[in-house]
Amino acid sequence: MDNELLRKIFLCKEHLSSLNGAKVTASNSDKQFNVVPWFQDLCDKIASLLLQITENVRKISTSLGGQAKEKMLLYLLQLNTALSVLIRIFLSESEHNIIITAARYCISKQICLCLDGLEEVLVNMQMDDDTEGFVKYMDAALERVTEIDVEKGRQIALNVCGEARRAIEEVLCHGMSIAQVALNDDCNSIKGGSKEVLSNMESLTQQINKDEPNVSMCNLFVDSCCDKLCALERKVNVAVLKLSLKVFSECTKPLEDLYDFCAMDDNLNGCEEDFDNLVADFDLHVDRMIQVGLFAVSCSTDTNCTLRMRSCLASLEALEGDLVPALTTIRSDPNKHNRLFANTLKNYWIKQALTLKKYIYCIIDPFAFCQVTYEVIREINEELEEKFKSSSPVDKDLVKPITLQTKILFEMLVVSVKDSPPENQETVKKYLTDVINVTVEIDAAADKLLSEKEICKENVFRVFKRCKIQENLLKKLLCSLGGNFADKSVINEKCEMRVADSETAAMEALMCKAKQILKDRSVLYRTPNKSRIVNKNQTRTKTPITRLVHLRNMQFTHSRLSNETSIDLQITDILDNLTTLSTSLMN
Repeated sequence: MDNELLRKIFLCKEHLSSLNGAKVTASNSDKQFNVVPWFQDLCDKIASLLLQITENVRKISTSLGGQAKEKMLLYLLQLNTALSVLIRIFLSESEHNIIITAARYCISKQICLCLDGLEEVLVNMQMDDDTEGFVKYMDAALERVTEIDVEKGRQIALNVCGEARRAIEEVLCHGMSIAQVALNDDCNSIKGGSKEVLSNMESLTQQINKDEPNVSMCNLFVDSCCDKLCALERKVNVAVLKLSLKVFSECTKPLEDLYDFCAMDDNLNGCEEDFDNLVADFDLHVDRMIQVGLFAVSCSTDTNCTLRMRSCLASLEALEGDLVPALTTIRSDPNKHNRLFANTLKNYWIKQALTLKKYIYCIIDPFAFCQVTYEVIREINEELEEKFKSSSPVDKDLVKPITLQTKILFEMLVVSVKDSPPENQETVKKYLTDVINVTVEIDAAADKLLSEKEICKENVFRVFKRCKIQENLLKKLLCSLGGNFADKSVINEKCEMRVADSETAAMEALMCKAKQILKDRSVLYRTPNKSRIVNKNQTRTKTPITRLVHLRNMQFTHSRLSNETSIDLQITDILDNLTTLSTSLMN
C-alpha cells in the first residue's frame, strides 16, 4: 500500500488523540477557539486521506475484490456517521457549557476503528464474504441431498451423503442459533423441525449403508429429507417475521425504560434486581434487532440498501460496550457530565435503530408481513374472547400489542406502497386508513374502559368488538395485497414435546455449535464481551441470522460492486458532509 496513504491515516489518528487528552479551560471563548480550528483541521486531514484513497482505488481497481469494496464502503459510511455524531457532541457542549469528555473519547475511538478498517482493506484487497447465512446454507444442503443417487454406486452415494450431512448440520446450527432469540413457540418449533431433519438424514444414511440398499427407499428418504428441510425453512421464516414484528413494535422502548430508570432520582439507589432485569431485556432486544437486520441484509439484492442497513447495525454494535456502562454511571454519580454522556449515546442508538427499521421496511414482503400480523392479532383476539366468556380479568396490557403491532404494519405498508405501488393502490390505501382509524379507537377505548380497578364485562365486550373489527379489516387488507391467501395459519404450531429431554448426542453437539455462532456474532467491529447479568429465562445471544424468505423479489442491475464508482460517490458524500459539519459548528 502507498506509504503516503499510511502517513495520512496516521496523521488523522494522531489528531484524534489530541482531542481525547485536550484540556479546555472554563472560558466559552477558549472552548470555541479550541474546538472549531481542531475540527476544521480534522476535516482537512480526512479530506486529504479520502482523496488519496480515491486515487489508490482507481489504480488497484482490478485487484480490489467485491467484498473488499463493500467493506470499504461500510467503513466510509461509519466514518460519515461518527463525524456527524461528533458535531452533535460539540453543539451539546456549547449549549450546556461543559466538555463531555467521555462522549468525545467514545466517538473518536469509533473513528479510529474506521481508519484502521480502511487501512486493513487497502492492505489485504481481498476479504472473505461475511454475509453468508441460513438461506445460503439451506440452498447448499438441498443441492447436496438431491445429488444422492444410489444407482451411481454405493460408495459414491456414501461420499455425497457425507457431504450432504455436513451441509445439513451447518443449516441446523444456524437454524437453532435463530431459535436462541426467537419467541418461545417458534424456538421449540425450530428445534423440533431440526430434530426431524436429523432423524430423516440418519435413516437415509442407514439405508445407504446396507449391503444391498433399496433404491426406492433411498429415493423416498431423499425426497422426505428435502421436504423436512423446506419445512424447517418455513419455520425459520415465520419465526423471523414474528420477531421483526415484536422488535419493531417496541423499537426504542427497552432503552427508554432503562434510561428513565437510571435517570430518575428515586432510582439512584433503587432495586438492583430491577436494574439487572431492564439491562437483560435491553440486551436481548439489541440481539434480536441485530439478528433481524442481518437476516434482511443476507436477502437484499440492493447493494446500497444493504450497506446502509449494515452501517446501522455496526453503529448499534459499536455502542454495545459503552451504552449500558454510561447509564450505570448515572446511578453511581448523576452529575451533569455523566447525564449528558448517557443522553448522547442514547440518542445516537435511537437514531440508528429507527433508521435501520426504515431500511428493513423497504425489503420485507408486504403480504407476508401483513399475514403474520393478522394471525398474531387473531391469536390475541382468541385469548381475549376466552377471557370474556369465562369472565376472567382483562386489562389494557392484553390489548396493547394489537395497537402497537397494527401501527408497525401501517408504517411498513406506507413505505412499501410508496416504494412499489401495487396495481390496486387506492384500495390498499383505503383499507390502511380504515385500519389505522380503528387502531386509534381501540387505543382510546382500552385507556378509558380497561383502566378502572373493577372492569365490568360490558366494557370488555366493547373493546373486544373493536378488536374483531380490526381483525376483519386486516383480513380484507391482506386480500387486497394479493398473493395466494388461504384462511389458514402460517404461524408455527406450538410444540408439545419437550425437545430438551429427548435430544440426541448429535443434537446436543449441534446446539453447542449454534450457541457458539451466537456468541461470535459480529457486524463490523469486534463485539465486546458483555458482563451484565442475564435474565434467567433468556439465553444471551450475539449472532448473525439469515434471511426473511417472505421478501419482495426486487429487481436490480447490480448485486455486487463491479467498479470504483460507488466508492467515489461515497467519498464525495463525505467530503460534502465535512463542509456542512464545519459550517454548522461555526454557526
